[in-house]
Amino acid sequence: MKQKKVAAFEARLGLKMKKLIEKHQAIPLVASVLKEIPLTENKKAFEVFSQISSDVFDYIILLTGVGTRTFIETLSTHIPKEKIIEILSQQKIIVRGPKPATVCNLNKIPIVLKAPEPNTWKEILSSIQDHFSIHSKKILIIEYGTPNEQLILALTTLGAHIHTLSVYRWSLPDDLKPAREVIEQIIQQKVDFVLFTSAIQVDHMLQIAQQMKKELPLRKGLYHSVIASIGPVTSERLAEKQIFPDIESFPNKMEDLVEIVSQKGPKILDEKQKKKLFNQTSPSFMRLTSLLKPTPIIPVWFMRQAGRYMTEYQLVRAPQNFLSFCKDADLCIEATLGAVERLGVDAAIIFSDILLVLEPMGFKLHYPEGPAIDNPIQSPDDLKNLKPVSMDQSLPFLKKAIQGVKKNLPARIPLIGFCGAPFTMASYIIEGGSTKDFKKTKHFMQTYPKAWHELMEQLTNNLASLLLFQIKAGCEIVQVFDSWASQLSPQTYQAFALPYTQKLFSLIPSNIPAIHFGSFGPNLLSEQIQGGGNIISLHSSIDPRMAVQIIPENKGIQGNLNPDLLFEKPSIFLKETEKILQVFGKRKGYIFNLGHGIKPHTPVNHVMRLVDFIHEWSVKNLN
Repeated sequence: MKQKKVAAFEARLGLKMKKLIEKHQAIPLVASVLKEIPLTENKKAFEVFSQISSDVFDYIILLTGVGTRTFIETLSTHIPKEKIIEILSQQKIIVRGPKPATVCNLNKIPIVLKAPEPNTWKEILSSIQDHFSIHSKKILIIEYGTPNEQLILALTTLGAHIHTLSVYRWSLPDDLKPAREVIEQIIQQKVDFVLFTSAIQVDHMLQIAQQMKKELPLRKGLYHSVIASIGPVTSERLAEKQIFPDIESFPNKMEDLVEIVSQKGPKILDEKQKKKLFNQTSPSFMRLTSLLKPTPIIPVWFMRQAGRYMTEYQLVRAPQNFLSFCKDADLCIEATLGAVERLGVDAAIIFSDILLVLEPMGFKLHYPEGPAIDNPIQSPDDLKNLKPVSMDQSLPFLKKAIQGVKKNLPARIPLIGFCGAPFTMASYIIEGGSTKDFKKTKHFMQTYPKAWHELMEQLTNNLASLLLFQIKAGCEIVQVFDSWASQLSPQTYQAFALPYTQKLFSLIPSNIPAIHFGSFGPNLLSEQIQGGGNIISLHSSIDPRMAVQIIPENKGIQGNLNPDLLFEKPSIFLKETEKILQVFGKRKGYIFNLGHGIKPHTPVNHVMRLVDFIHEWSVKNLN
């Protein structure tokens, strides 16, 4: 660690940490993010317990384990614990998840409702709605730290009267300047190692960054540092915040933490720096592979790689509804680039939505939950309302986003543009949004075949214009999404969808790789190949061994790991990944991807591990 900068957030033992770091000839950056508060000073906790004792509240919601435990510990400084448990046992207790439930179970406090996984405020809300009527009810929310404003607003909207209690054992220090200076150093990528010796340090570091309005830059700065944690509790908190430790020390002593960082840290730091250099200087594996040229590494990217599962995306998205977000070029640039930087993938896909082109065509589009169209096509007469689209005039934000991404993207990373396939787009505008049965679409198709073909023709022309617009703006590869193709039989697909998909692909310039993705099951794989595209992106339902027998050698293959597997342990999803690589890995023109988009709540570190595994497998097996 000689002459390397080492940051730590120690409070009482700050001087000791400084000396330990200096012992290894490193440069210490030690600043406290904690100030201890005596539990007896939390006067509001005692006031609230008095109200609980008087049965003021109809329900009590416990959001965190540490908040529940600290609440009981605070009261225990003045009230016998047996009395506290007796009073709480008479209340209707709702818990968010396993941690507050564990505290209740240990103290034999009955629980009337436990929110299911993934244990967010949304599950609390839906569970309450399913089991109780809370209009005019008084609800107390106990948590540790900042109030959950979204849950409070949602419950208030349902007519409940909300009271909150935030319990603390720690607060921020009176003087935040030293901590802010260390955070700035991390943001500027000037810190080599960051050490955490308690879970609360993680929370407070992020809280200070939030106050500085620099949480996102801090998170990005941490990508470039070696993160070290003291013990599993601190490591778990880091992982909860999507900051993944590179080193964990055991036993849980500062001396051991600094020692293990001095031993293992330099090599890990060197690997991170080499990876950064690789990403800046390597050739475009994705571009070469998509042109069916051999490369030493299998390129990997993911559909929905910038999405709700990632904290960085949520920070970018936070102030916007989805439609406004998609029309804000600067936010789309940040989301697109952020996913590439975080995951280490070999391609970027512009953050946008396949339905945005429908607005200038005359459809009233919004996203209350999923996509919704207020004026769907219901009869052939509705086709008269369709408008011609000028992409430059209607989608200037998309052009600006593409150009902004290209300006900031490493040269080796190509940018993918995309559109929906004609059939999928037609389904949305007839159904008025997502559906499971597609009754309206199938009825329109069969009842009004002439109008159907007219609609498909207009859609195809507009979608081709959209792809050409994106290519002109800077996209080097395009992908066509036929998300609902599985709803058709092979015969129906050939009669009502295939000609238009073929036309769309035929209008893409021959020098632009074109990927064809959809929900094509095994019975539709031949139709997918006929539909066009020089890369066939496979749905998870297709057996790779069957695919290599059917897909011609002059077409590339993309796919097709089941995204659900990423919720499992790495040993499980990597085993399934290797099975896919054994079939496709050495085939010319192979791109690794999922069989569909990354799902919400997918562990980010699992996605990152998958990227590394693909690259590691390539080095071992292709060279």
